[in-house]
Amino acid sequence: MRKNNRRLRNLSIRLANSSAIKQPRPRLRHHAKTRRFRRWLGLLASAIAIIFLIGLGRELLP
Repeated sequence: MRKNNRRLRNLSIRLANSSAIKQPRPRLRHHAKTRRFRRWLGLLASAIAIIFLIGLGRELLP
């Protein structure tokens, strides 16, 4: 479970990096893009935290 989670996180980071490299960065829309990316990152982090907590609960409970 933990190893799969780490692999998923690495894959998503790689995906984000590749998409950021491919797209040209207009200066005007940069702020909106960072705000959207920050919100997406927050959602991703909370999802990972929830999955991790569920995994921990399953390990601790008999």
